[in-house]
Amino acid sequence: MSTEINTKMENPKVDSFKSWLESKPYWEQYLWRQHMEKDLLEEVDIEKCYQYLLEDSGVIELASERVLIVFPPLDLDSAESPKAKITLEKIENLNDVNAIDEACVIEFGRNLTIIYGDNGAGKSGIGRLLSNACLSRKPRQLLPDARMTSYPVPTPTADFYTSDTVGPTIINYTLGQVNDTLKSFSVFDQECALIHLNSENKIEFVPSKIQIFDSVFKSIISIEAKLQKEIKSKTKDNPTEGIFTGTSKVTEFIDSLSHNTTNEQIDETLKFTESDKELLEEKKIILGVKQKQDVSKQKEELTDECNDLDAFKLLLTNTSSILSQIKADQVNLLIKEIDEKKEIVDKLSVNNFEFSAFKTIGSPEWKSLITAAQKLYEKETQSNEGVEPTNCILCRQVLTTAEKTLFGEYWKFLNSTAEAELIAVRKKIVTFINDLEKGATNWPVFSDTEVAIKILRKNIPAELIQLQTAFDALNSQYLEWVENLKKEQRVIFSDPEIKLDSIANLVSHKKDEEAKLVDPTFEIKALKDEIFYLEQKIQASGMLVRIKEYVGWLRWYN
Repeated sequence: MSTEINTKMENPKVDSFKSWLESKPYWEQYLWRQHMEKDLLEEVDIEKCYQYLLEDSGVIELASERVLIVFPPLDLDSAESPKAKITLEKIENLNDVNAIDEACVIEFGRNLTIIYGDNGAGKSGIGRLLSNACLSRKPRQLLPDARMTSYPVPTPTADFYTSDTVGPTIINYTLGQVNDTLKSFSVFDQECALIHLNSENKIEFVPSKIQIFDSVFKSIISIEAKLQKEIKSKTKDNPTEGIFTGTSKVTEFIDSLSHNTTNEQIDETLKFTESDKELLEEKKIILGVKQKQDVSKQKEELTDECNDLDAFKLLLTNTSSILSQIKADQVNLLIKEIDEKKEIVDKLSVNNFEFSAFKTIGSPEWKSLITAAQKLYEKETQSNEGVEPTNCILCRQVLTTAEKTLFGEYWKFLNSTAEAELIAVRKKIVTFINDLEKGATNWPVFSDTEVAIKILRKNIPAELIQLQTAFDALNSQYLEWVENLKKEQRVIFSDPEIKLDSIANLVSHKKDEEAKLVDPTFEIKALKDEIFYLEQKIQASGMLVRIKEYVGWLRWYN
């Protein structure tokens, strides 16, 4: 245990770097391990690393069981042996390099090499070749031989001969290639002089121990290029783009599609099932019924019916109160009084004073004469100190008992109020008859054309028949009362038992019905939303394969 701790303390850089490598995903560990074993990775190594990248990202399933990656011991502290010195020996086999002859050979001396010749001999062509193949801050354009150019334009090539401690090497260079050995030679000419003078000169020193970072970085660039190429080839456009509008569970789900969306979630939300079909048909039927319901009109009709019934009930109430036992008792008292007054009047009638010799007895003149005679008689009695006259003041004959009795009856007749009282009572009877006839002008008509009758016949037909029978009986009594009163005869009241509770109950029921009516606007909107969702589900169900492909691409891409 202590040995391990001491080792870590003695090699903190190695342990830290190794821990950093082991924290990387498998594909990156594999890449580092390959670069530790090889100076240059082959295409098959890059392909294998790319496969591991896709597996680590969950884009593809593991192709096989993986082998644990173990990094070799790392020695970051020991000195590195210097690289072998490379020498450029010569250049030959120049093809399509400006107009330089293919047989031209450029040999380099150990200290100084001078290239000379006439104008157009190819000196600049050699400089252009070196600025492209070697390291130059301004590579110049290398042109083929204009006299020999064909189409397509050939690519310039040349063979570079180098040597080091290992031995000679031939580099078959083609324009555009990047060769690390050739790039170790720097080219300085008049074209790049200004750049060297005016721009910063960056000097980079990369220890060979960490040169692996640069190699790994280049490999990652290659892997990224492969990834971008595959992304471009696999890219899938969203098949639902611009198709689904509005707000529903379908649009919300489609808007939320991502690499985390599973195929099960897609089927569960977007697949149109047989039960969905039945539900859609059911919702459409309910919607049709709700749309036909004009609740505001129904409420208005119920309110109108209640008003008509209340008005008819009020009419029945008023009519039923025209006749009653109390009124019968009152009018019969008047009839009794009339009979009594008539009897008194008959007893004091002018008929008692009829005399064959006179034809105007009872006339106003006759009454005036009797009244004047009474006043004269009272005057004489008063003048004679209260002693009544014994002789007639007109004919002067002696007044016997019979004449005195006759004159007494005259005075009693004139002083009687029975006739006036009889007239007054009869006026009351006439007023009562007028009131009855006035009240009967709005007698209920139980006609099928009446709105209230139609409502009652529809809702409580049995009660309507009872009401009509009762009011027919009441009407018969009314006619009998009018006839009897006109004859100054007594009346009899027989209660027809008119009950209006059934109408009141019907009105109450209709008001409750009106209160229970709910405006279906919100329910209709909810039904339309559900139908809209199911219809969108039908449309989305036909696109399930493309939607799953698109989501599969999202999973791959992310």
